[in-house]
Order: sequence, then structure tokens, then C-alpha cells
Amino acid sequence: MQTVDVSAVIDRAPVSAFQKLTMAICGLVVFLDGFDAQVIGPVAPAIAKAWGVNVASFGLAFSAGLAGLMCGALVFGPVADRYGRKKVLVASTLIFALGSLSTMAASGVGSLILWRFLTGIGLGGAMPNTIALTAEYAPARLRGLLVSIMFIGFPLGGFVGGLAAAPLVASFGWPGVFAAGGLVPLALVPLLVWVLPESIRFLAARKETGARVAATLRRIDPALSLAADTRFHLPEAPLSGLPVRHLLSEGRGAGTVLLWVAFFMNLLVIYFVLNWLPAMLQGAGLSFERATRVAALFSFGGMVGGVAIGRLGDRGNPFVPIAASFLAGALSLTAIGAAGTSLVPLIAAILVGGFAIPGAQFAMNALAAAVYPTAVRSTGVSWALGIGRLGAIVGPFIGGELLRFAVGAQQIFFLAALPALAACAAIVALRQTKLARVGQPAVALAAPARAPQF
Repeated sequence: MQTVDVSAVIDRAPVSAFQKLTMAICGLVVFLDGFDAQVIGPVAPAIAKAWGVNVASFGLAFSAGLAGLMCGALVFGPVADRYGRKKVLVASTLIFALGSLSTMAASGVGSLILWRFLTGIGLGGAMPNTIALTAEYAPARLRGLLVSIMFIGFPLGGFVGGLAAAPLVASFGWPGVFAAGGLVPLALVPLLVWVLPESIRFLAARKETGARVAATLRRIDPALSLAADTRFHLPEAPLSGLPVRHLLSEGRGAGTVLLWVAFFMNLLVIYFVLNWLPAMLQGAGLSFERATRVAALFSFGGMVGGVAIGRLGDRGNPFVPIAASFLAGALSLTAIGAAGTSLVPLIAAILVGGFAIPGAQFAMNALAAAVYPTAVRSTGVSWALGIGRLGAIVGPFIGGELLRFAVGAQQIFFLAALPALAACAAIVALRQTKLARVGQPAVALAAPARAPQF
């Protein structure tokens, strides 16, 4: 009887059109995720003006969406490891589409908090499963690069949201922004149902029917010869019981906690900047249009940095470029604070900060997907993101409190550099733990650097 290692087939074959299509669909979901998650920051001043309230009162609304993201990630990750990535991804996309559409009916900060929380639940369930699904269809030699390319959708969604906020508000009022954020993912749901495949590694780990696994493998490698009675397997020990338990056992505990610390600190910084930078720039004297466009450069820098840092991780030790990026990010945040309204140095500092801080998050996502085995991969990624969302909740709240007490922009950005330095220290320490060597090994530990094969 023929026995086939599913991982080996994926790792040795060129990336097929089927795999690229799967990753492109995941990227589209992440684009919409990024748009819906980040657009509240650019549009908040317009909502505050329409309601006649101070924009500083939106801190809880920002945090409510992030609280939903955290809850969605913590709940839906283990569900996906039990029932499949695709089912959870479809359900999550439907939830955040309906949540965004419902936000149009908000009439005050209280109802805005409720609908942003619901939207966040869907966003939180979708993101880790796009990462896991992409990682499970990617060969080890290109995993960091391909996950990063797919994840470009997230900052791209935020960048487009920042650019689109002003014209949408001018044409349709602030509800038009959330209409766009809901109707497009709602239209995407049928594509997810009919075209998106389930993870091949998940199917093999769950001992799904050989015919289904064989059909998927032939779409990855059409030249593959498989007998009717072929058995498929993964070179991983099966795990039973609650998936979350395995994140902290079998030598993974210390590394998992350090990974959570890095996610917490980095997402604290990212969401502080995304939510408050437009308002702070307006407070410093820039117009609404210029402030939203300049702030959007932070997300643009993340797109470039994410691919570059992900590729560097594939070529060598992934911990080195991630730690270096956090250090560069801390320096760029101090530069943003020092630049004031001097446009050229401000733009340069924001671009470098975006390259380093959101860019490092791309590589962190790929790393989280690589160090955990298939049976708990969605749980590992989603809990890292879920714990990170605590930082994302804290960041906007702290920003609102600092603004409320009239702390200057320079001092605020100097303080924001501290969690970036803490994330750098956590990654340096993580490299020394067993998590870097157990489970599904990180790309740099699995294979020597080689030229990409598409």
C-alpha cells in the first residue's frame, strides 16, 4: 500500500495555480478585515462632528472593536482546529459583514460600541484562519514570504480605508464608509463557500477520506501518481484534548508566553498609531484630508516591510529581522514625535515606522503558524493574536487618556517606543526556547535558503 507524506508533496512541488488562488482569496478576506478593523480611526472625527461630541470620547468605541477581535480569535481558533478552517472563515466573514452594515444605524457612542464589538468578533475569527490556511498550503521554503504576501491585504485595507474615508464621507456621510465595509464582504461569502478549499493538512491530520485528499494533492501537483488505496499522513504526532492546553505543554510553554508578549506589545503600538495618529495630526494643524492621507502611509510602509521581513526570515534566522524591526520601530516612533508638523521628516518617520512595526507583525504571523503543529495551528495563531488584542485594546485607551490629560504628542510617541522595545526583547528571548525547535519547525530551521520556486 502506498503511503504519501502530504507535507513532503507540498514542500517539493512548485506553487501551483490552485495554491495561489487559495492564498489570493485569503488575501481578499484579510483586505476586507483590514478595511473594517482600521477605518474607524480615519472616520472617527467625522462621526464626532456629526454627533457633536469630542473625538477623545471614542476611546471605548475603538477598544470595543478590538475586544470583539480578541474574543473572536480566542473562540474561533480552537473551533477551526476541530471543525476546519473554511467553515470558520465563512462564518466569520458573514459576521463582520453584518456587523459593519449594522454600524450604519449607530446613533451615539453606546450603540457604536455595540456594533463595533460585533464586527470585531467576525474580524477576529477570520484573520487567524487565513494565516493558518495560507501557511498550510505554502511550502516550508516560502512560508514566511507567502504568508506575508497574503497578509498585505490587511495594511492595504487600512491604507485604502484611510484614502477612501474623506471622499466617502463627502459623498454619503459617515455611514457610507460602513456600507462599503459590509456589502463587499457579504458579496464575498458565496465565493468562499464554492471556491475556497479546506486545508489539505487539516484533512490529512483528521484522516479524511483518501479520495478527497488525493483530489486536492493532484491540484497541487498534477503529475503526482496515486494509487486508489493510497494512505496519507503528516509527520506529526496526533494531539488530543483541548487545543489550548497543547500551547503550554510539551516544551512549548515559555516560548508561547514570550510569543504572546511580543504580539501584545506590537499590537498595542500598531492600534495606538492607527486609531489616534489621524486625530493627533489634525490636532497639530493638518487638514482632515492631509491628516488621513499622511497617517495612511503607516499602513503603506507595513505592506513593503511585511514582504521584505518575511523574505529575510525565509533566507535565515527569522528572529533576527523581527527583533531588528522592533528596534527600528522604536526609533521611528520617537522620530514621529520629534517631527511635529514638519511634513518631510514626518512622512519619512511614519513610512519607516510602518515598515518596521506592522511589517514585523507579518513575520510574526508566519512564525506563529510555523512553530505549532497542524492539530493546534489555528489555536496557536488565534491565541497569539487574541492575547495581542489585549494590547490593541489598551493602546487606543491609553492614547485617549493621554490626550484627555493634554499630554504632548512628542511625549506620547516617546512613550509608545517602550512597548516596541519590549517586543524586541521578547523575540530575542523566544529564540532561546524549545518552541523554536519543536512542533512544526520555523522556515529557517526547516530548510536551507534557496531561490523561490513558483
